[in-house]
Parts: sequence; structure tokens; C-alpha cells
Amino acid sequence: MKRVVSLRGAGAIWLGGLAVAAVPAVATGTQQAPVPDTLTLDRAIRMALGGHPDMRTAEARVDAAAASYRAGWGAFLPQARVGANLSHTSFTTVTFADPEGSSNQLPQPLRSSRNNASQSLAVSWDLLRGGQRFADLSESQASRLATVRRLSNVERVLTRQVKVAYFEALKQGRLVEVARRQLEGRRRDLEVARRRYEIAAVNRTDVLGAEIEVANAELSLVDARNFERSAHRDLRVRMGLRAEAEVYPALRDVETVPGTDALGMEPLVAAALSSKPEIQALEADVEAASAGLWGARATYLPTISVGY
Repeated sequence: MKRVVSLRGAGAIWLGGLAVAAVPAVATGTQQAPVPDTLTLDRAIRMALGGHPDMRTAEARVDAAAASYRAGWGAFLPQARVGANLSHTSFTTVTFADPEGSSNQLPQPLRSSRNNASQSLAVSWDLLRGGQRFADLSESQASRLATVRRLSNVERVLTRQVKVAYFEALKQGRLVEVARRQLEGRRRDLEVARRRYEIAAVNRTDVLGAEIEVANAELSLVDARNFERSAHRDLRVRMGLRAEAEVYPALRDVETVPGTDALGMEPLVAAALSSKPEIQALEADVEAASAGLWGARATYLPTISVGY
């Protein structure tokens, strides 16, 4: 009878992996920043840039691209592997073969064991890989630049969306005030019509017409308030908050709005082509694809490595 117990362990250390940074874990739930009682446009933009999911996604992509770029530098470092092997073997013999070839049983079992241990260390370094590492590094650098440009584009898009939603909420708030004043005016007209009807200055139809005007003004006020709540919900969504809220904050009016008289089509197009982050990100994508093509071509070149 033979029993064998074996235990093996091996470990590997890759020095190039030291250049890879750990990506922060994504939180499953995020606490929303409290909204002040009076919300300004600048505060709304800061809250959107600080907590909107699109911003967090773009920032995570920038972190991942930066880690990939550092991993590209790590490819130039040597590689080391460490291994260990431990084994234990035990034997138990209870029979033996005599010279005639027959099997006989021993008076007492014979037991023996054997232990083995071995360690290994290997170091290798690629001196030349046909320029592939440089191409990979250039590709990761261009990809990182593209993610940074897209992050800037997300910031601009969110800023524009928050501004549009903020001014829309301001407009709806003013329309509510206009509808409220119109309702007060219709109610005064109704009171005047009723008093004139008491002295027979107007007919009953005039009073009924004034009552209809009051009812229409009340409906207009209800519609205006619904539009205002919808605008506030849209503003909260643009800020990265939950749409529903118990109380919506008051919005502070903007003193001045920049004019558009000095803006022309050609200067706007030239500025967009030269500074728009999305276009710059696409240009970085082209550079990354070109570097990736050179990296693929470099695989046909020879590789020189040393090892110990």
C-alpha cells in the first residue's frame, strides 16, 4: 500500500505591475449634497460638476487611462519569478515476494517516508522588442489625452445643460408670478362686476363672463405651477440629484446675460474647431490608432532578451 501526500506552492512577482495604480472602487450608493434654500447659478454648476454620474464616469475613465499609461512604462522593467515546491511521500509495505515468486505477508508492516523541497528564482529582461513597447506607450499616452479631452467636453456639456435648465426654471417662476397677478386682476374685475350688477349697471351675463375669466386665470396659474415644478425637476436631474423633492429651492436671478451682437458665424466655427474638446479627443484617438498600428507592425521585428 502506498500513500502520497503532495503540497505545491508557487508565486510570481512581476515588477512591471508596480507601475499600475489601483483604480478606486465605485461606490454603490452616493450621498447627495444638500441643496441650499436659495440656489445660485454658480452653485448649481459646481454641484453638477461634483456629483453628476457622467462626470464620475469620465473621471474614472481618466484614472483607468492614466493607470494604463503607467503600465506602459512598467513594460520596460525586468521580470522576476519566484517558485517553491514542497512534497511529502509516505510508503507502507505489508507484503513481499519470495524467490519462488509467491506473495507473502510480512510479520510487521514496513513504513517509510520521503520529503522533497525545491526553490527557483528566474529573472528576465527584454532588451529589444522591435519598438513595440514605445508604440504601446505612445498609444496609451494618446488614449489618456483623449479621455482628458472627453472629460473637459463632459464639463462643458453639463455646464450648458445646467444653465439652460436654470434659466428655464427662472422663466417658469416668472410666468407663475404673471399668472398669479392676472388671477388677482380677474378677481378684482369679478368683484367690480358684481357690485355694478347690484346697482343694475351691468347684466347677469357680464358677471358670468367675469367668473369665467377668473376660472381660466386659475387654470393658467395651475398650469404655470406645474411647468415650474417640471423645470425644477429637470434642473435637479441636470445637477445629478433625484428629480423629486419635498421643497424646491428659490433661484437667484442673474443680473446680466451676455449679449450675442458681437458673435459671428465664422469666428464661432473657427473657435469650435480649434478648442472644442470633442474634436481634440477625436484627434487623440487618431494618434492612438496610428500608434497601435505601429505596435502591430513591430511584432514582425526581432526580440532580444536576457535571463538568469
